[in-house]
Amino acid sequence: MKSFRLPMQDALKLKFIAALLACLLGGLIGAHKAGAQSVNVEESLREDHLPQRPLLSIHPWQWVRKHLTRTTESIKDLTRLSLGMSVTTIYQSAPEAPTPHHTFVETYDIYGAWHLIDSRTFGEGTLGFVFRDRNVWAPITGNELAADVGLPWGVNNSGSAGYSRFNQVWWQQSLLGEKLIIQAGKIDQTTHFNTNRVASSDGRDFMMQTLVYSQTIAFPSNGLGMNVRYWPDPRLYLDAGLADANGNPDHKPNDSFNSFLEGHYFYAFETGFVPDLQQVSSALGEGHYRLMGWHTAEAISHGAGSGVALSADQELLHQMVPFMRLGYCPAGAGRTSIEADWGVVSVAPFERSTDRLGFGATWARPTPPSTHDQFAFEFFYRAQLVDGLQISPDAEFIIYPALNPNTNFQAVLGFRVRAYL
Repeated sequence: MKSFRLPMQDALKLKFIAALLACLLGGLIGAHKAGAQSVNVEESLREDHLPQRPLLSIHPWQWVRKHLTRTTESIKDLTRLSLGMSVTTIYQSAPEAPTPHHTFVETYDIYGAWHLIDSRTFGEGTLGFVFRDRNVWAPITGNELAADVGLPWGVNNSGSAGYSRFNQVWWQQSLLGEKLIIQAGKIDQTTHFNTNRVASSDGRDFMMQTLVYSQTIAFPSNGLGMNVRYWPDPRLYLDAGLADANGNPDHKPNDSFNSFLEGHYFYAFETGFVPDLQQVSSALGEGHYRLMGWHTAEAISHGAGSGVALSADQELLHQMVPFMRLGYCPAGAGRTSIEADWGVVSVAPFERSTDRLGFGATWARPTPPSTHDQFAFEFFYRAQLVDGLQISPDAEFIIYPALNPNTNFQAVLGFRVRAYL
């Protein structure tokens, strides 16, 4: 009887896939404790492969990255599994806060979209996932630094203690020529609702939590849920979502199902408009406008509440993108009851297409009635240092910290490094 042997290169690819599946199953069985961070899988995979214009060309680095990228491309060709990997390191210091007044967190991500079904009858089916390993290398976390500063929200969106787990595992089915998209599983609703072109990615743009997503919205943690998006027209979509209000990404599958069946849900509905304003004026480019309504049942971490939120971004001349978010939740189920976020980002400063220069500001009324309104703003510059590596110096300024009556001003200075394939 003839024995069958795979070529060495294909054997290594299959071993990699087997290891990935084992890791995925292990993550579904059990995990460690902590909070989540926003990662839009498909958007990250797209942006990671955009043409780059690095400041420096370091040939050994380019050689290594080129061969690693070729490996992921070979895996995609062999299995239709699109893989992305990134390491994001954030250092932040608040000189006027009590000692220790700095935090240092490193997050390693593996994320992917596995295109398993492609049928004229059943459409396209994709398995998506995000596995994260986080380590905090400082005496305090980002959440603890925010509390010491007196800010009602996080100085970054990676403020939890360390953990290793799958934050997202979902199935997505596209039907009717991709007009109807259904997603179900362990999902992150912050990547689906109230998003913004220049103020949603905590790995690429702003660090302050209000400039990642509105704090008026009582988004659940990454538990079980589903979303349904329908495009009646290429420039208009309708979106509806339901998720476990007590969702917990640490839950084992059985715990997640039990929690979901308890009936405490987060509901969301959003309509989005993507107009072609170049017909109105050549000075206008890509624009997105989103109106969201939501309701949450009472959960372990908050009471019941409802709210509305608006998110808009519009590209102008010289690739300048003003943006804004408005949020209102009278019941105070979120961290703030009223919030306005606005700013402007240059998506190609100095004619550098992979750099970004941004200013953002927040005015908000925190939920605790004893606190005063909070105003804060942030500057950042993201530079493409070499292929696959971005650095972002960042500065946050908090005026009259709402949770720290002993000071009128706090500054949080930061630096982020993101390496990716």
